[in-house]
Amino acid sequence: MVDPFGVMMICRQRQQRIDIMSRFHGYRTCTTCEEACTQHNFVDHDGKRFCTACWIAKENPKHDGIDEIRASNKQNANKWKRQKQSRTDGPQPVGPQPVRKK
Repeated sequence: MVDPFGVMMICRQRQQRIDIMSRFHGYRTCTTCEEACTQHNFVDHDGKRFCTACWIAKENPKHDGIDEIRASNKQNANKWKRQKQSRTDGPQPVGPQPVRKK
């Protein structure tokens, strides 16, 4: 199966929806604590998204650093949401250019 972008998709069942996993991983939330997930701070399992703290709490409840991991995830999410490119930082991307110019 091929998605609209020309990428070959692999799925176990033909009836399974292919677009379950989003292309942009940011700003989806954890199914347990509803905290925003950022890059490298989440696990997708059985169609559900877990932040690393909730996943560790689920798999190893006796882990010592769950509170520190949860605090760092929240801090990273707040930091990542504030990062935006502005015109003072540099030129904005202009997008694809036409092949033929008039």
